[in-house]
Amino acid sequence: MRQSGDHIIFGEIRASQQTRDGTAGSPAFPFVMALNSGHRASMTTIHANGGRESLEKFVNYCFFSGPTVPERVFRAAVAEAFGVVVQLKKEPGTHRKGVHAIHRVAGLDASGAFILVTFNEKALLDLIGHLNPGFGRTNGWFHRR
Repeated sequence: MRQSGDHIIFGEIRASQQTRDGTAGSPAFPFVMALNSGHRASMTTIHANGGRESLEKFVNYCFFSGPTVPERVFRAAVAEAFGVVVQLKKEPGTHRKGVHAIHRVAGLDASGAFILVTFNEKALLDLIGHLNPGFGRTNGWFHRR
């Protein structure tokens, strides 16, 4: 994990990871708590099939972190911590990955399910083009030109 005063970059969140002191547990909940304490320009990766699934998996990993709290607390903390989920997929016939979807996390509904707003294709093109003019699009995949 790399960190500075205003951001934290964590390579990958898993269900169980060995810590320096030899104990095992998931860093998911400590990471969420750090994000909710002012580290807004932060990021991590997690393996999941989609945007909503990645948040659900993050909640499940929080249970491996040690604290015994109700699921709704984990769900609320995760919804507050993450503003955007960027989903990558492998490009067909290659080993490269490209941006497949970008979802804005808009909170929780009354039942506790995550509310995601998915950028449509035009908004994705505009956003990626604005952030990095060197990116283009072919066959539904974004790539560096």
